[in-house]
Amino acid sequence: MAEGDLTEEPGSSTRPSSPCAHKAHLQELWDLPALDSRSEAILSPGELPRPAGELIQIGNGNSLASSGGTLVRLPGRLEDSQRCLRNLECWAYALLSESYMRARPGSPTWMLRAYYALRPLVPRRFQLMLRRFYAKSRAAKAVLRWPIDGLYVALAEAYLAVRLESSERSALSVARRWPVGYRAGATLTHDVEGAVGQSKCRDVAALEESKGFRSSFNFVAERYRVDIALMEELRARGFEIGLHGIKHDGKKFSSRRVFDQRVRRLAHYRDAWGVEGFRSPATHRRWDWMPELPFAYDSSYPDTDPFEPLPGGCGSPWPFRLGDLVELPITMPQDHTSWEILRQPALGLWRSKVDWLVRCGGLINIVVHPDYLNNSTRWNEYEAFLDVIRATTDVWVQVPKAIARWWRERTQHRELVTLQQVGDNLCLVFGHLTA
Repeated sequence: MAEGDLTEEPGSSTRPSSPCAHKAHLQELWDLPALDSRSEAILSPGELPRPAGELIQIGNGNSLASSGGTLVRLPGRLEDSQRCLRNLECWAYALLSESYMRARPGSPTWMLRAYYALRPLVPRRFQLMLRRFYAKSRAAKAVLRWPIDGLYVALAEAYLAVRLESSERSALSVARRWPVGYRAGATLTHDVEGAVGQSKCRDVAALEESKGFRSSFNFVAERYRVDIALMEELRARGFEIGLHGIKHDGKKFSSRRVFDQRVRRLAHYRDAWGVEGFRSPATHRRWDWMPELPFAYDSSYPDTDPFEPLPGGCGSPWPFRLGDLVELPITMPQDHTSWEILRQPALGLWRSKVDWLVRCGGLINIVVHPDYLNNSTRWNEYEAFLDVIRATTDVWVQVPKAIARWWRERTQHRELVTLQQVGDNLCLVFGHLTA
């Protein structure tokens, strides 16, 4: 592998990583005071707890029923709590950074390089045949379940439970995940892959307007002739414009030199188009370089997706910070995966994932490509999905930049969380607190 190559693994890094040498993401998620810095973690960044069925055992104490459906056995002794909290942070980092992928044997590097080198010469139909052929094996080998994986939710809620049990307080004040009155957030996004997709943007926007929604359309800067008048029209109607790469050729992450060149071009189009957000083509990403993207937010990390060119996922149903960048993870199964790779309806998967995300208080972040809305069945599925969102009245639906802005400011808005016994298990209960 060449120095600085980005096509290795989602969590790859050219710099050595010491165990848990990272930001305290769970502490930041709940906006809690810092832990005792003298506590030590005993894990490397690549390790993850292995659930036994639906149970994760991190101790021999009480069982916590997480909102994601996974039981967590908490520490039984106070002296174990500090170490447990550090371990939970370490596991959370392994998920968000995808360093658990780096720890796995084998590497897709050569296949990814070969794929993008040969793609211009390979007919689209044959490209899809290859991806369909590998789909089942990829899903079977995936660390995270698809389309729903509750590991990160279990770790985050266990972190809160341990801090509650080890404190002398009956409740903790934490940052609200969403504004008062809402259990979850939602945002609608569209990656416009080509000229055909661009020609359908007005129809997609009209459908969403009829349901009372606005969305984000992410255009590729130099792959097709971008219709600037269309952009301005959409923006005037309340839609957001985002950037979906420069050429969509899989080369942005091929080397540090290319990355730096593309970042300068991205900054140019950011200013020319007046955009705040970015999504990397084919969800290519690299943890240690993503904070250098010149945007207010990024939306390139799936929560779980074994079918993308870079398989894996960050595990989180909630936004998180990457330096000054707010990351809005893609939490819904992609339309391309269902319609083009698996060749099955998407609506059932979408419904079940929406239900799960609302239970977790997560972000419903869907990507629907106008390019693939090429028959009435698919249009009807997307319209039915919009009806599902509209019927879920306790979901805060906003364009991505509004979600990112809220996430930056939410520490000013607080709520109380307590532990309550429900049957044989403990549960976290969140309640309103006026700040």
